[in-house]
Amino acid sequence: MDQIAPYFFIFLLAAFSKTLASSTFDGARLGMRHVDFGGNFTKDELLARSAFRSSRLSLQYSSGEYMIELSIGTPDPQPISGVADTGSDIIWTQCEQPTSLYDPKKSQTYSALPCNSNACLNAPNPEPNQCCSYRITYGSSTAQGTLLSDTILLGDTNPVSVPEMVFGCTTSSTATVSGAAAPTGIIGLSRSEYSLIEQLGVDKFSYCLQPDKDTIHPMFLGSAAILDGSLVQSTPFVAPQETTNYYVNLMGISLGSELLSIPQSLFQYKCITHLMGLVG
Repeated sequence: MDQIAPYFFIFLLAAFSKTLASSTFDGARLGMRHVDFGGNFTKDELLARSAFRSSRLSLQYSSGEYMIELSIGTPDPQPISGVADTGSDIIWTQCEQPTSLYDPKKSQTYSALPCNSNACLNAPNPEPNQCCSYRITYGSSTAQGTLLSDTILLGDTNPVSVPEMVFGCTTSSTATVSGAAAPTGIIGLSRSEYSLIEQLGVDKFSYCLQPDKDTIHPMFLGSAAILDGSLVQSTPFVAPQETTNYYVNLMGISLGSELLSIPQSLFQYKCITHLMGLVG
């Protein structure tokens, strides 16, 4: 009897707010890498690294499992790799540090943002009297820098150029990064105004996580994120206005074949505590 390969496919679909930076972006396919990509680790080493990251997942942004690859700037796009995070509200990468991948001085399309722009006025935890500054805390680690805009190149095949994308240029961070595919930032995928998804104005995205850590995992944006096939299953999202997270309706929990006796009312969304089946 044939066995179905253990692929994991996640599909996000909702009617979210539309377009900030791009009114013409239709869709693209991006590449994602596992954090252990190219590391030549033994099975024991992979298990140990995974356990260590799990213990620090809420403490450091660099503890994410999968990285999204894209490029920033013109005429020579600068490749970056950031943690794919459905719970983060902005895109940011490291600048002016030993591990910097992006240098705005090398880009002809880099632009500082006006201090009174919507992005700057709503920057997370800005420093006093510092235009467009932000400071983000991830448990025991922090990242701080300045919001700016530049052209971002998306796609591992037939790349798409998207101008005036807002993102963070981090000049100080306290997280420890290591490994061949170590991240140098965050690719925010939440429903926030300045996440990658919202800036592109797409209403859906999907990604396929395969068991091989040394492969490129596809991520699809917009029209490229199409679900088909007899084995495909989906569930609608709940999109409360007071949070930018993604939620699903959790109907119950089973232990083996036995459905546990838990009232469904406990799984209902509560706006005060944001309790529900949170997609992280």
